[in-house]
Amino acid sequence: MNFLNWKKFSTQRNKTIKNDAEELENQIIPACEDIATDIENKIANLDGQYKKLATEMSKQREELHREIDFAIDQMEREIGEIKLKHYSMLQKHLDEIKQLQFRMQQDLLALYETKESNEVYPTIHFSSKNDEFRKLPPTLHVSMPKFIPKKIEREELGRFIGKLTPVSNTLTHWRRESSQQRNQTLASKNC
Repeated sequence: MNFLNWKKFSTQRNKTIKNDAEELENQIIPACEDIATDIENKIANLDGQYKKLATEMSKQREELHREIDFAIDQMEREIGEIKLKHYSMLQKHLDEIKQLQFRMQQDLLALYETKESNEVYPTIHFSSKNDEFRKLPPTLHVSMPKFIPKKIEREELGRFIGKLTPVSNTLTHWRRESSQQRNQTLASKNC
């Protein structure tokens, strides 16, 4: 290589070295610093963002508890109403049986009086009511209500409560900007 070629080569290399140094100093390093600052800010905000996420889930828990309590309270009120109807049915049936027992007791007393009496008239006009009384009242069967709990499927419950999206990431590559574009971007950030 002769001296002129060497001089030209050396000048081009020095120009390339100078451009690389300027690009590193003015574009690449500041861009990398911006990326690092952005990541540091994301890390600094991480606790707050996860706290917000946990708060949203806690609100959902509270809402579900309120709704479940309301549903259970409603069912307990229904139990009270059903119990009252059950009691009324049994009491009505008992009253009917007691009324029938009273009539039977009255008839038995009348039979004893007629049997002990020396009067002819009651004996002649006697008519047996045992045919009526032999038909005993039916037994009332009122079934107790049952609570049939629904099996709790954790997956189904999880879908009912909501969905937690997994953490995701994307990488975007730094694009090389001219020093003029870089200065415009910095100027717009400072405004």
